Amino acid sequence: MKSTAMIVCVASLLLASPAFASTRSSMQNGMASTGLEVIQLITNSLGGELSSSQNKDPEDKKAYVLIDYAVPPSKQTEFISAFEKTASKTKDEEGSVVYTLSRTIDENLTFYLYSEWTGMKAVGEHFNSTYLKEYLKTIAELNVVWKLHILEPVVY
Repeated sequence: MKSTAMIVCVASLLLASPAFASTRSSMQNGMASTGLEVIQLITNSLGGELSSSQNKDPEDKKAYVLIDYAVPPSKQTEFISAFEKTASKTKDEEGSVVYTLSRTIDENLTFYLYSEWTGMKAVGEHFNSTYLKEYLKTIAELNVVWKLHILEPVVY
């Protein structure tokens, strides 16, 4: 499945970091075989806050996430509906600060989710939520390919 391959690819990039040493070990032992399992391994590693040395401002412990989605034109209505259902619950999460889906005005195939969180622990809890796991299954069925980016602020 394309989405699973993308998750594994993104997970491989994330797992290159020393912060994901235990997750790397689990994946090398063959424990992750589906996209959801990869996300579970990542979120287990994200259970604690990132050290302040990984942020530009030592006082800033917020987490910033960008996800880009390639959505087939015939599936966009279903994708947006699934996203709205998940977003309404996500916005009520304790650690959620911003959760916005956008697309550029000149190209309508790619959607962008920008989110801010109180910390990486909140991101991990979000990825462990039942409704997000259901959303991920839905978008996989829609053949939506997505890529996760953990952002680091450069200029405030």
